[in-house]
Amino acid sequence: MSALWLDKKYINLIAVQLPRFGWKSAAMANFRCIVCGDSKQHEFKARAYLYPFKNNGYMMKCHNCGTALPFPAFLKRVSRPMFDDYIMEKFNTRGNRETPSATTTAVAVPVSRVYSYTDVHQLSAASLPDDLQVVRSFITDRHLPASALSRLYATSRAHTWLSSLIGQEKTARIRDDVPYLVIPLRLGDRSWYGAQIRPLDHKQYLTFRWTHDHLRTFGLDANTPDALTYCFEGPLDALCVPNAIAMCGADLMTGLDRTRDAGYILTSPVLVWDNEPRSSPILQHLARAITQGHRVVIWPRHLPKDANEMVAQGIDVAKVLAASTFQGLRAQLEFHRWRV
Repeated sequence: MSALWLDKKYINLIAVQLPRFGWKSAAMANFRCIVCGDSKQHEFKARAYLYPFKNNGYMMKCHNCGTALPFPAFLKRVSRPMFDDYIMEKFNTRGNRETPSATTTAVAVPVSRVYSYTDVHQLSAASLPDDLQVVRSFITDRHLPASALSRLYATSRAHTWLSSLIGQEKTARIRDDVPYLVIPLRLGDRSWYGAQIRPLDHKQYLTFRWTHDHLRTFGLDANTPDALTYCFEGPLDALCVPNAIAMCGADLMTGLDRTRDAGYILTSPVLVWDNEPRSSPILQHLARAITQGHRVVIWPRHLPKDANEMVAQGIDVAKVLAASTFQGLRAQLEFHRWRV
């Protein structure tokens, strides 16, 4: 099997994740660059290409930002799971083609680790243990949509559960005898790569990951990437509106980049910070996002500080979001009014 054949196979597999993808010829593919986003003024411009390079496989080249990557490196940016499959197939194909010599060193194929979630319980479960009913009450008191209970979990054995995943050292301060809210961090295939936990007696969100160390995005398992996607700071805010995700922190643009690098390409993201015009970090992030041409939400100043508090007060958050989304010069004007 040639390198070109294998590369082309995986190009076709990831084609659905590349905006405006199409084959320009039997050997050359064209799409909008996922590194720079291509033209922000002309949504139909596509200036990134995949093409054969010296019979050694495909190359990716963007004529807008100048990015040039061998296909394996590009595939890793688009989809890490697909990249892992590609490497495995390439290795197996090469192994079938070549006869190992007597000095060949055996290569151990890694075995996928099985992670245990027996100590966490879905909040919507009818059999939720009595000592975790307080966590369900904590969520229902916040007036989140009923569907939120099926996407959130609880545990009273946080230390035991997490130490089995990430070790004793990182969980030394986590206790086993108190109830925790568990917010799952899941990939598009619904597999957990991490979690945020929160004790109920004080506001402290702790984030842990056992795979995909650079990713901190909540909601990928319920997101439609080619539809409008609101990107919030916190997961509980993201649960207030459909098709929303959260970056588990205020640096939404870095979160968006890392989400894209993990292979999740959002075609219509809108960045939503908390309604805190006196927060210096939020002001800095928001100003930078506007300068870079992102669509952003600038809340009316009189509203509560975040989407969850707005929902609790009976405010139609989806309607406010639609009316408060701005870009370009209008965003700069609204930002100036909001921060004063």
